[in-house]
Amino acid sequence: MNHILIGGAARCGKSTLAREVRESTDMQSLSGDAFRTTLRKTAERGTFPALHVARAEKIPAEKSFVDHHSTNAHLEIETKRTQARFIWPYIENYILAIEHESTDSVLVESIDVWPDLIAMSGLRHRAAFLVNTSPDQAERIIASRGTNPYDWMHENEYSDARIRAWSDFNAQRGTLIRDLAEEAGYLCVDLAEVSFSDGQTLAKNYLLET
Repeated sequence: MNHILIGGAARCGKSTLAREVRESTDMQSLSGDAFRTTLRKTAERGTFPALHVARAEKIPAEKSFVDHHSTNAHLEIETKRTQARFIWPYIENYILAIEHESTDSVLVESIDVWPDLIAMSGLRHRAAFLVNTSPDQAERIIASRGTNPYDWMHENEYSDARIRAWSDFNAQRGTLIRDLAEEAGYLCVDLAEVSFSDGQTLAKNYLLET
């Protein structure tokens, strides 16, 4: 069976999709976010600049946050891609180690899974990407305030201005991911075109196709 790779922009259902796929298979799974966090905590700061770059999500001053995500969205996207270029070889080697030891397939969900990176991989894999280029992405997030105690934006008390600036950046990131996925021949589900549930079903069926 192929390894399954799930990538895409933030807040588009990658974790939900990974959970659904995991429940339908007996595959080992790896959370790229947890993997990246572990590397950050264990690697000495300064050793890997791409790993320890300042996180734009943590910019404290609202104007600086909004300006960065609005005016410098392309720079933030490139920062994310630089990080992914650093992280992906570690994820790939982890998968290869599992494959060598047990021949088991691995399910990976991560924002560090980018279409152009995995297209160059020699891994047996099937991949799907989830993005949201919808112009009303921010308003939906704002409207959901208070409905999910684990929502990291509301947990960190993001203002409406922060959410709108971040959503514009996320849509631009999603557009690039979508274009790269199409170029590489991977499925990319855009929540601007389908509902969340329909997108999950489409991606799940595609990933579990034999």
